[in-house]
Amino acid sequence: MSTLSAEQTQTILQQEKRNLFHLVADIAWFGLAIPSMGSFLSVYFINLGATALDMGLLSALPAIFMLLGTFLTNPWARRFPDSRRALILPTFVMRLRILLLAFIPFLPPEWRIPAALGMLALLALSNSVAGVVFLVLMQEAVTVRRFTQLLSQRQLALNIGIAISTLALGFWLERVAFPLNYQVMFVASFLFTLVSMWHAMQIRPLPEVETPIPPPAEEAPARPVNAWREKPFRGIAGVLGFVFIGYFSILPVIPLRLVNDLGATEGFIALYSLLELCGAATMAYFAYRLVERFGHQAVIRTCMTVTGLTALILALAPSLYFTLPAALINGAAWVGTDVSQFSFFRKVMGSANKTAYTNAYYQMLSLVSFVGPLIGSTLASWGLSLGVVLLVGAALRVIAGWAISFYRPADAAPDLQQAPAT
Repeated sequence: MSTLSAEQTQTILQQEKRNLFHLVADIAWFGLAIPSMGSFLSVYFINLGATALDMGLLSALPAIFMLLGTFLTNPWARRFPDSRRALILPTFVMRLRILLLAFIPFLPPEWRIPAALGMLALLALSNSVAGVVFLVLMQEAVTVRRFTQLLSQRQLALNIGIAISTLALGFWLERVAFPLNYQVMFVASFLFTLVSMWHAMQIRPLPEVETPIPPPAEEAPARPVNAWREKPFRGIAGVLGFVFIGYFSILPVIPLRLVNDLGATEGFIALYSLLELCGAATMAYFAYRLVERFGHQAVIRTCMTVTGLTALILALAPSLYFTLPAALINGAAWVGTDVSQFSFFRKVMGSANKTAYTNAYYQMLSLVSFVGPLIGSTLASWGLSLGVVLLVGAALRVIAGWAISFYRPADAAPDLQQAPAT
């Protein structure tokens, strides 16, 4: 490590401060656009005449293309001298999909859903590349001592952006006729993401005087592995994959239940989403403490059981307002599950070959994100009522949560077999 003069140190600190500002501003502006690609996108598809199967494909098709995109990341990144330049095209393409959705209503009615699904799927190839490259750029932009601070500030800015946008869009979408209301929303969201992209392009990697995220000493030369051929990885990936499938199985059905069965409007969807966000933000604060006290498997089991109970509430709710407690509780329960499951994965797999195992983990996640949503949407397309499909999903979530109890530390990586996974 080179020795820096006081002037050089000051220059680096100033650049790091600028990077912190741009990284937080990036996610704040992007947060304003996220609702247009979340719950409101589902309502948009319903207004376009989407069936239950279409709603399943809305979640599933982009996931499988994101899986394919993971194989493009390394070849793409090697074409550029630094992460910032490698980020420009994929991050723009990722944002472009929001704008293209505004033009879907100009197509003949029979083309609208297939065109939207195809466009979202193809452009999802860029999501994986942009996501991985941006993560690398973030690590190059700040030093170790500021990285936790950065993550905390970005999470706060993201939640504020989503909350403001959800409230504003819920008000706007209810008061302007379809499809103009959604077209304006998509154009505005695209402009927000361009401001976000501008901030991302202002980030500059710090000089190589300190590795921003140094690899642990024990991780250094690990033998190359094919994670999918490793029994420890297959074991943990299988049990966590079942958790994700259980949760994702009814996600496309929930908007249909709220809108078609219970008569939800965009304003109610905004309220529902805000309550989920409040529950998620609250659990994000407590999740680490719960894991430390009760262990990963206990938290996953309990939280997944609670997500099953919220699905039961949605299935039996006689009116919209009975679903609001389910939104709040489900947001908290899923964040508890999500935080715990990845932490559990890292604990079980250990420190060796972290890159190989993490890449395989994201491939697993993309695969189950494709399979899971098709379960509920297929059941609904077979003629089952949405309430019955939600009951099936509730059972799957509870079973998936309790399945984690049957995973044993003996299946873990060798360097953790002596430390029980809790």
